[in-house]
Amino acid sequence: MYYTRAFYTLLLFSSLPLHADAKSWLSKMFNTIAGNNKSTKKADPSAHLGGPTIRDMNYIELATYKHRLLSENNKLIALKVVDRMIPLAPNLQEQRNLLFEKAELLFDLGNLSESESNYNEFKVLYPGDTKLETVCYKEILASFYQTLDPDRDQTKTKDTLKLAQDFLARNDVFVKNSDEVKKIKQECQKKLIDSEQGIIAFDIHRNKFNPARLRIARLEKDYSSEFPEVLQAVAQFEQRIQEKEIEAGIRKPATVNISGPSLAQNFNNKQPNLDKQTPAPKNLVAKNTARKKGPHAKRKF
Repeated sequence: MYYTRAFYTLLLFSSLPLHADAKSWLSKMFNTIAGNNKSTKKADPSAHLGGPTIRDMNYIELATYKHRLLSENNKLIALKVVDRMIPLAPNLQEQRNLLFEKAELLFDLGNLSESESNYNEFKVLYPGDTKLETVCYKEILASFYQTLDPDRDQTKTKDTLKLAQDFLARNDVFVKNSDEVKKIKQECQKKLIDSEQGIIAFDIHRNKFNPARLRIARLEKDYSSEFPEVLQAVAQFEQRIQEKEIEAGIRKPATVNISGPSLAQNFNNKQPNLDKQTPAPKNLVAKNTARKKGPHAKRKF
């Protein structure tokens, strides 16, 4: 409405006898308004076809348009076309191919969360497909690229590790990408180890010794067999806990007498050896015998 009024206003002024400079200014204003009006119109992605929009196309027209977009590397609009084609697919095989293509486009465009979801959907719906190994591998990649640093939440790292373990458990079938998946598995384990070590160090710093010991035990149980350096870290954490407990008065420092034998050794040395006693004197034996006779014994005067 605004542009229509401006057009008629300029048309009215252009019909008046004005100076040449005024007419030139009005002409520039008219061209500017006309250009703005064109730029505000929404671009139709299928306008260059000179035909209907994506919503009005049939399946064959959508397929033709999709191939043209992919040849131009216009993956964003191609994704919209694929979305429209899936419910219109004439058979299950076409629908299966379109679902895989959608997941691939999402992955290439960097939409990792949705691509992982679509790969997982394909894996569940078509477990016997020939592209299953590629789908599982790309799902692992999409999940791995969403993992965070060791000092942040490791939920996605644990999910990726589980996917990698499931993939490697089928090494009799999945052989093409197994080496890459093993590397991803190790990277996830290293992230989890670093994360656990950071939490343990923080617990020890706050004198939370019981939670720290539980995490140390779990760290040793889960990772010491594949990562021997974990045992060295566990020993260092245990030593640090003992030092902190002594500082806090929970544990008494151990004392060792280096100069001489211990109290137990001294006590044992002072005990008589019953096997090697010296015989008692005869007069002492006689006195003891006399005492044993009691009050009825005869006295000699």
